[in-house]
Amino acid sequence: MVAHVDNEDVLKKMYQIMSEIILQTSYDETTLTPEQEVALDIEIEESFIPENLVEHQLVLQKMSRWLNQ
Repeated sequence: MVAHVDNEDVLKKMYQIMSEIILQTSYDETTLTPEQEVALDIEIEESFIPENLVEHQLVLQKMSRWLNQ
């Protein structure tokens, strides 16, 4: 899903819902090391920084070979 939402509360709620769905439907028994958990948490926080967002058109352009199949 590629979208632009300016409301941080909505984004956090959406993340929470998606996390719950993933946990409920995941059958993988993979566990992260404490270092991996910290790195993942940092990367998730960085995903909320506006400078890290990618324009929708650029995403479509880069993914066109999969989207046009």
